[in-house]
Amino acid sequence: MFLDVAQAFDKVWHEGLNHKVRTILPKQYAEILESYLTERFFRIKQGDAHSKLKEIKAGVPQGSVLGPVLYLLFTSDLPKLENNIVATFADDTVILAVGSSNEGSTGELQTAINKIQKWTKKWHIQLNESKLVHINFTNRRCEHIPVTINNQKVQYANTAKYLGMTLDIKLRIAHVKKKQEELGLRYKKMYWLIGRNSSLSLHNKLLLYKQILKPVWTTVSNCGVAPNKLI
Repeated sequence: MFLDVAQAFDKVWHEGLNHKVRTILPKQYAEILESYLTERFFRIKQGDAHSKLKEIKAGVPQGSVLGPVLYLLFTSDLPKLENNIVATFADDTVILAVGSSNEGSTGELQTAINKIQKWTKKWHIQLNESKLVHINFTNRRCEHIPVTINNQKVQYANTAKYLGMTLDIKLRIAHVKKKQEELGLRYKKMYWLIGRNSSLSLHNKLLLYKQILKPVWTTVSNCGVAPNKLI
């Protein structure tokens, strides 16, 4: 199952983050990070008018070096189970449950979801239920067994995208096909510039290719998957 955190960096709970930082890091480092987060204010400007200053009580400064580090510290205690694999990259999270049967792996998956649901509630983390995806990786035909989170069924799909890689239920080359389609569309739009009848020099055509077309098929994400069930 693929988890999506709603406004992940903007919703980091300062009180909870400071508690975790004091637990994980030495006292002097924890105090420095706490001072970095406290006494920050914002206001809204509309034309020449300004609102009153309001204290920022959630979120980590985006665009800063410490922002991603603080988010990782805040989510470092994400619950894990012995029979599941949890893969995280920033605010993208995948739970993988493997089993000899669809019923067994789905049961393990639901157990992991229940633990994560309690954890997110405790630390004021909101999941975007509408973007959660459940997919079975298997070569056999199996009936879909629904899983739920926050009393809502997680949508089931035959393909899912993670870190730029498109995966289907049989782990076939869906990602390659997607890249071929995207490359074909871009090439058609640019043919009048880089085609045989274009008056552009070879140097300029090559420059356009490197800047617009080449990144489509050279962008590769490193993510490992295992058979059976990914959520």
